[in-house]
Amino acid sequence: MEKQTILVVEDDKMIRELITIYLEKAGYDVIEAADGKRLSRLF
Repeated sequence: MEKQTILVVEDDKMIRELITIYLEKAGYDVIEAADGKRLSRLF
């Protein structure tokens, strides 16, 4: 089965990191950004 990728956009760094940890442990690839401006730099 191919890994699914989830985008996490959250301005609070600690919350973003916690969400990322849980999603990665659940088997997802995670792309994270603090806000829309940083998100636009990723793509």
